Amino acid sequence: MFRCSAVWLGAAALLCCAVAGPVMADIMVLDGDDVSDWARVLSTSSWKHRDACLHPNGLLKFDLDWKWPVLEILDAKLYLFVEKTEPGAAIELWHVQDDSWSYGQSDPEDLWNWPVWHSIGVIGFADTASFSMDVTQHLREELLARDATFSIKITAAGNPYPDIRISSPLAPIQRMRPRIVVEFVGPLATPPVPDLAVSTADLRLAPMRPAPGDSANLQAWVRNIGPGDAWNVPVSFSDGPPGLGQPIGTAVVPHLPAGGGTAAAAVSWTAVRGLRELYVTVDPQNTIGETDETNNSDFRSFLVADREAGTDVIENVESFEYPGLRAWHTDFDVPKQFTYPGPKSFYLNRSGAEAYHGDYSLEMFLDGTADDGTLWIESAVPVDPYRWVDVEVDFELFRYYADIAFQPVVAVSVLDPEVERDFTVLPVGPQVGWTLHSRDASLFTGPYDMVHVAVGLTVTWETPGTFYLDLVRTRAIPKTVAVDLPAATGARSTALLSNGPNPMGPLTTIAFRLAQASPISLRVFDTSGRLVATLREGTEREGFHEVHWNGTDDNGTAVPSGVYFYRLETPLEVERRKLLLIR
Repeated sequence: MFRCSAVWLGAAALLCCAVAGPVMADIMVLDGDDVSDWARVLSTSSWKHRDACLHPNGLLKFDLDWKWPVLEILDAKLYLFVEKTEPGAAIELWHVQDDSWSYGQSDPEDLWNWPVWHSIGVIGFADTASFSMDVTQHLREELLARDATFSIKITAAGNPYPDIRISSPLAPIQRMRPRIVVEFVGPLATPPVPDLAVSTADLRLAPMRPAPGDSANLQAWVRNIGPGDAWNVPVSFSDGPPGLGQPIGTAVVPHLPAGGGTAAAAVSWTAVRGLRELYVTVDPQNTIGETDETNNSDFRSFLVADREAGTDVIENVESFEYPGLRAWHTDFDVPKQFTYPGPKSFYLNRSGAEAYHGDYSLEMFLDGTADDGTLWIESAVPVDPYRWVDVEVDFELFRYYADIAFQPVVAVSVLDPEVERDFTVLPVGPQVGWTLHSRDASLFTGPYDMVHVAVGLTVTWETPGTFYLDLVRTRAIPKTVAVDLPAATGARSTALLSNGPNPMGPLTTIAFRLAQASPISLRVFDTSGRLVATLREGTEREGFHEVHWNGTDDNGTAVPSGVYFYRLETPLEVERRKLLLIR
């Protein structure tokens, strides 16, 4: 849900504004920070709250808490991003009139059958992409009703539903998250003031995988989503929460233009071993008058691990020797009344009853009431975007009895696993005691900078059992840039790859691979076919290449928001892909 504040005006207020003076048009972007609730409903008895993706049948609610009074909505577009889809799959978006649903107060069956008002539209997909739908009339209806929320529902035809992942407000890249862009008319008031913002996805570390003691560049993209310019904006960084953690440094952004101006602030940091929560805070002393101070600080977790001598290999080992919160996940159908303080069907606990290494391991107990589901824990290792990476996963699993109703599973992906089909089941016989299980995978990271690794158990029928997990080891081994795609992907040796991020803001990276040294040209065109920019022209070596585009033409002039095409030409072939630029 998106949040718009102090917006709804009665007829008297509208008349007052009309008499008092002129009006002005303005634009507001309601992004992931303005979403208050969402739920992914898998069935009438299973759902996930605030998950990393949306899926038919899903619900999303925007709190309309706008920063300025609104007299009239001129235009409104809803933007969503499809991370994964089946060819020919389609979804339908619905306007929901009854906004009283919530994950904490509604049963999954109620969420599944939650009534819709009228259709926003139907859209089909052939590939991952960003798409938009016009919601002008729907927001006008909310304005007329003086309703402070705007709910939508996502459905799809078919049983089972097609395998579609739509990015939620927790998506790893800012521009993949749901947002609404609204053009509205409001009264001409006091001089406009800025609204500074930063989010988790705006934080970057270079290199992304520093070893302890390495010097790294900590960078944050700072945005001004308000109607007024901001000057000399201080941006502070800390290892831990502001005021409590260790200060890293402060940078100053000279100018942030109104209406979405973006700039990078960066400081140098000496990496410290462990899982670090690095914070960025914009205007820490509140010296710049803003319309909203609530979105000025955020953090991102970075793993700083030892690197093998002379290599870029990152290794992460979890031995459960130290207490701490372990994030567990499951796709079991657990009734709502059993989800707090803990689910009835299973529990996870750091235990000293059995241990392969040291004194503790992770105990996984199932009481036999769960059927046909998967239980797992997750971790993530940092990687460089647009690289092929070999990932090796090893873990020790202890079982008291030779019961094969439980199978060990592993998932390795740039996207976090969601359901049982995302996992690989490891072959296992009727073994007792500690057994080493391994899984090797090779994947292309694309625009992502983390590889998610999950290990656990899948249950094929109702059977009780107690298991212990220990010494989970993950190694990420970057390949050389000239490596070819695996033959199993069916990809050609020469290929134009997806740009990232897409949608892009001030900068995007376009990657391509050549089977052999060849003359090439890499150019950007608008939708009319007009040449916008030539990014690379000449003879290039064999292997992997990256080119950056900052959204300007060949004269250095910023081009407007919209759809563009980038095209790779060689003597043997021509490939074209689409990107979306959002200012």
